[in-house]
Amino acid sequence: FRSRGSKATPGAMLRRAACRLASAPVKRWDGRIMIDVCVVPMGGSGGPSVRKEVTEVERVLRRWEKEGKLVCRLHGFGTNVTGHWDDVMGAVKEVHEVLHDRMGVVRITSSMRMGTRIDKAQSIDDKVAAVEEGLAKGEPE
Repeated sequence: FRSRGSKATPGAMLRRAACRLASAPVKRWDGRIMIDVCVVPMGGSGGPSVRKEVTEVERVLRRWEKEGKLVCRLHGFGTNVTGHWDDVMGAVKEVHEVLHDRMGVVRITSSMRMGTRIDKAQSIDDKVAAVEEGLAKGEPE
């Protein structure tokens, strides 16, 4: 307890802030995930080119996106995908099934980087926009 005219010490203020943070309700993870996936088909019939296979990968992902289950952004070495964990993993599974079963790809190696967070909702476009804003403001290199 502190009287009206007295000032709190910095240490006391930090302790109170820590107590407030510790007692704040913890947000629960809602199952949303953002991944960067790179699918590399090997042993197809197209020689060194994988354009047909990668095109089919994007068709599968974009169908999931059209159904409202995912958001996808193709880039030079893969695709960024966001959605609920089960939908994202289901789409990646379907990609492998289509490449193996429909296209006859003998071997596939896929790599994924994934992230989840509970402090705020953030889209692929939000992440890109934050960096673009920093560039526009001339933030330090």
